[in-house]
Amino acid sequence: MKTFFRFLWRNKLYTVIEVTGMAIAMAFVIFIATFIINELSYDRQLKGTEDIYVAHSERLFIGSATIKGQVEGKFPEIQDICRMTSTGLFGGISAYVKINDQEFRQDAMIADENFFMMFTFPLVEGTPESALPTMNSVAVSESFAERHFKDKNPVGQSFILELNGAEEGVTVSAVYKDFRNTVFPAQDIIYRFDLFGKMYPSGVGNGNGVAVTFYRLIPGTDVQGLNTRLEETVKENDMLYIYDMFHEYILSPFKSHAGIGFKRNGEELHFDMFYGSQEAFEAIGLKVISQTADPVSPAMWMTESAMRSLGLGYDCTMLELDNGAIPVCGIIQDFTKGKADSPSGEFLLCCWITDMKTDEDFRMLRQLAVKVNGDEKDALRQIKDFYASKGFSEDEISVRTYNEINRGLYYTEDQNLQLISVFTGLILLLSVMALIAMSTYYARQHAKQTAIRKVMGCSRARVFTDTAASFIRAICIALVIGLPCSYLIAGRWLEGYSYRIENSPLIYLCAAAILLLAAVASISWQAAKLMNTDPVDALKSE
Repeated sequence: MKTFFRFLWRNKLYTVIEVTGMAIAMAFVIFIATFIINELSYDRQLKGTEDIYVAHSERLFIGSATIKGQVEGKFPEIQDICRMTSTGLFGGISAYVKINDQEFRQDAMIADENFFMMFTFPLVEGTPESALPTMNSVAVSESFAERHFKDKNPVGQSFILELNGAEEGVTVSAVYKDFRNTVFPAQDIIYRFDLFGKMYPSGVGNGNGVAVTFYRLIPGTDVQGLNTRLEETVKENDMLYIYDMFHEYILSPFKSHAGIGFKRNGEELHFDMFYGSQEAFEAIGLKVISQTADPVSPAMWMTESAMRSLGLGYDCTMLELDNGAIPVCGIIQDFTKGKADSPSGEFLLCCWITDMKTDEDFRMLRQLAVKVNGDEKDALRQIKDFYASKGFSEDEISVRTYNEINRGLYYTEDQNLQLISVFTGLILLLSVMALIAMSTYYARQHAKQTAIRKVMGCSRARVFTDTAASFIRAICIALVIGLPCSYLIAGRWLEGYSYRIENSPLIYLCAAAILLLAAVASISWQAAKLMNTDPVDALKSE
């Protein structure tokens, strides 16, 4: 051990380089491990969701909030029921938070008091049982608590919720970690459905489709049999079914995050439907491959992958289902919902043409796509000014460009790209430091040998090239192994994106050239020192 420490003390530059390099390498390994865990942890934080099912119609995931009362206590297989909705669903009503002198629009989830018992999101303060104990208790996100309560204990703090003109004082009873990697919306406040009903009674009325309903079933339940009996009860009591707005009540496993369900020849199909007018679909640039009918409501565009999955052809005009048929006006090019690497899974992507004519259409279509010419910032300002002239504040109407939406979608990727860029630079620095350390060690070890070679007539240029070549050969061997592996790994990674750059070999050749230049620059200093070594001094020191 003493010999080892003596060696490190005598070779200070070598020691500094090796210790620094090891620290950088360990930091990079930790970063990569954290990144991979984060990517693979989508809803993994939720435990015990195997027996949770989400109820939905053949058209939408949302339904009447009153369904819970219609079925509760009537089916022994149902262990628990929890409803959820979001203030983002409600257009045309005011929804604000008032804390001290601040007033801002609600970014809130509305749920039943058992939400944290059914979905095990981690709590910073409080317990699942005590998170929403009374009607006027709320849970807030960790970031919300830090912004508005700072050094105070957030539990026990009070503020006011305003909804459609009604105000209620609420008290914080729990703080939850900000939602990440989950299908649930990342919102700042969670308050109870009974409080929501008190402030906005029509929001929880029979026939007002605002709630997503989750069921926890007893393990081993005959889900299909229960689904049939639930559907009978809902069709007898819920206005959306009584007036034939919805026709099917379907239970789908929460873990599958299933899309809208239809049955075809007894087989359940999961669709991810995009509702909009034909003008909106044209504005966002959907590419038509074949058109078989006029694109008018209630026809739909079907993607190529959906067409192939259903065994249909490009001339398809009708999708026959067990409970009816849907007109098909044509086939469009495949597209991706969300980010370019979002998996489509078992979903069949379709675009259902819906015109803005009835109240029902306005409840479903809540976004307006506007195609503009010229400068997008100027267009954005004009649209905001138009809504302001109609009496809408920026809190009530959100206007964003597609570029802003895309930047929001890829925020995590942008952050990771910045980190990867930093670590790429550090790895390059680490490689340079390692080469300097190795060349320093090599120069000391070969000083005597080089002195003898120079005495025997070896030229200075030959000493330099021989020294550099010994390192370059090792680097070339590493490149021969590393470049094909990098090409294959990057190619497989890019295949996960529906829109991607070409995996060009030129990229890897440029990277190899940069590495070689960095290597030559790193070893040139010690190679030049070795080349200029005085044989007399070198032999004396030996």
